[in-house]
Amino acid sequence: MVSYCSTLLFFKPSFAFLSWFNNFIISNHFLLIDESAISDNLFRIIAPFSFLLLFLLIYKFSKIKSILDNKYLENYSKEASKSEEYQLYLLFLGIVIPIFEITFEVFNVRNKSLLVVNCSLGAFLLAVYFISKKSSFVFRNIQQIFKILFVLSFGFISRNLIYSSPDILPGIAFIIAFFFSYSILKPIKLYWFFVVLVFAYLISIFIFELVPLNTAIMLFNYSLLVSVVNYIRHASISNIKDKFSFTNEIVNKGNSLSVASNKKGEIIFCSENIIQILGYTPKEVMGLEFWRLTEDHEFIGEKHHENYVDERLYTRKLKCKDGDYKYIQ
Repeated sequence: MVSYCSTLLFFKPSFAFLSWFNNFIISNHFLLIDESAISDNLFRIIAPFSFLLLFLLIYKFSKIKSILDNKYLENYSKEASKSEEYQLYLLFLGIVIPIFEITFEVFNVRNKSLLVVNCSLGAFLLAVYFISKKSSFVFRNIQQIFKILFVLSFGFISRNLIYSSPDILPGIAFIIAFFFSYSILKPIKLYWFFVVLVFAYLISIFIFELVPLNTAIMLFNYSLLVSVVNYIRHASISNIKDKFSFTNEIVNKGNSLSVASNKKGEIIFCSENIIQILGYTPKEVMGLEFWRLTEDHEFIGEKHHENYVDERLYTRKLKCKDGDYKYIQ
C-alpha cells in the first residue's frame, strides 16, 4: 500500500507537467490559427482595393504625356499650368499613400498601425482633386490648399517621429517630405523659412532627447544634405530662368515673328509680338487659323513641308487684322 502511494506521488508532478504542456501547445496553436485567419481575412479585404489603386496609378501615369501634349495646343497661363501640376500631385499622392500603407499593414512593418489615418488622407486628397476638376474656385486656389495640406502632413510626421520611436518609417517620411518641400513651398522665401523651422525642430529634439541620439543625428545629417542639394537645384534653376528670360525677350519682344507648326501645318506656338506685327493674338492663330486669317495662298497643307528648303529665304504676303497686308521674310 505504501509502495503504491509513493509511486502515485512520483508520477503526479509528471502528469501535471504533461497537462500544462498540452494546454500550452493547444492554446498557442489556436492563437496562431486565429492570427493567421485574421491576417488572411485582412489580406482578402484590402488586396482588391490595393490592386484597384495600383491599376489607377498606372493608368493615370500612362496618360500624363498625352494630357500634356493636348494642353500644349491651348493657350494656358503660367498660373493655370501650375494649378494643373498641383492637381497631379493630389491625384498621385491620393493613390500612392494608401497603397504604401496597405503594404505596411499586410507585412506588419509599422509598430503602430496608421492604416485608417493614411487611407483617410488619401481619400481626402482624391476628393480635393475631383472637386478641383469641377470647381473653378478650388482650381484657382489649389496651390494654397496643397501647401496647407503639405505643412499639416509634415507636422503629423514630425509628431510621429517622437511618439512612434523607434519606428524608422517616420524618419524616412520626414527626409522625403523635406526633400520635396523645395518644389512645393513657393516663393523661395517661404521655403527657406520652412528650412529654418525644420532645423529648429531637429535641434530641439536633440537637446531635449525626445528621440534616440542616433536617430536625431541621422535626421540632422540627412536634412543638411537635402538642404545643400536643394540649394544647388535653386541656383541651377535660377540660372536657367535667366537664360530663358533673355531668349523670351528676343522671341516675344523683338521684330521677328516666330511660329511653330506640326506636320499637318497646324500652328502650335506663336510669339506674342504677333499682336504688334499683324494685330492678332496668339490664341486666334492656333491650329490652321493662322493660314486662313493671313490669307497665305502658298500654304498647301502637309505638302508644305515637302516643298520647304532649309536655309532658303521666303517672303510671305500676310493679311493683318485691320485689313492691310504686310510682307514678311
